[in-house]
Amino acid sequence: MLGALSSIVAVEPFDVLERLGNPMRTGPTVPRLAPCGVYPAADGHVVICPPGYKLLPALLGVMGRTDLLEDTRFSTQEGRLRHSSDVDAVVAEWTRTLPAAEVAERLNAAGVAAAEVRSPAVGIRDPRVVARGETVKLRHPIYGAVDDMYGPGVPMVFSGSENCLDQAAPWHGEQSGSVYGQWLGYTAERLTQLRAKGAI
Repeated sequence: MLGALSSIVAVEPFDVLERLGNPMRTGPTVPRLAPCGVYPAADGHVVICPPGYKLLPALLGVMGRTDLLEDTRFSTQEGRLRHSSDVDAVVAEWTRTLPAAEVAERLNAAGVAAAEVRSPAVGIRDPRVVARGETVKLRHPIYGAVDDMYGPGVPMVFSGSENCLDQAAPWHGEQSGSVYGQWLGYTAERLTQLRAKGAI
């Protein structure tokens, strides 16, 4: 079963691609989809994914490089695959001249999927992420909200019920009484004896 599962997860024929000249480890880009991947920006990084040849003209139009549509390295999928490093270099040359947010905004307006690459600290505080319940502001059971700390939430939504993390993890020994008493059937007297001996 494990072998079957691993073959489902690894859907790319990496060994075949490598024999055809595409390395297994490609870094921040995807050569077979070039241009596609993470590119440097003036203030960070941006991820760009214009799938298929239909969006390539849009990408090159925003870049002001529609002349590359006549370049065989760009005009066919085979050309982009064979010259993926050249293709990525041209895109990176443009992206590094602009802030990541501006690159994403320009490309999104043209219908090309793009987004800023953000740090986890920024990503988990994104108002959209918080609104979906993917992350929540953490509250200490005694001291309340401390600092600006966020953790995982429960982003599942049901029509007839509310889903949330409704209680903090118990303190050490806080639920000993219910565990020993209700679950194991210990009497109050036995619990007192165990506590006196330091067993619980």
